[in-house]
Amino acid sequence: MCLLSPPARYPDRDQLQSIYSSYLKPILHRQLSRHAVWGNNSKVHALAGSMVQLYEDVSCFSYCL
Repeated sequence: MCLLSPPARYPDRDQLQSIYSSYLKPILHRQLSRHAVWGNNSKVHALAGSMVQLYEDVSCFSYCL
């Protein structure tokens, strides 16, 4: 975990996950609405969470070195 805190105006983790999920749903559902995984809203939300985690890990890595 990185010890630096993000700027105050930056959305928190839950807000970012909701934003990413909102963007991903129409994109994935347009082509994959019947897919067992990507047709499921909770799986898309989990993917958004993974994206946020990856972003946090990469940004922490670059700032904490």
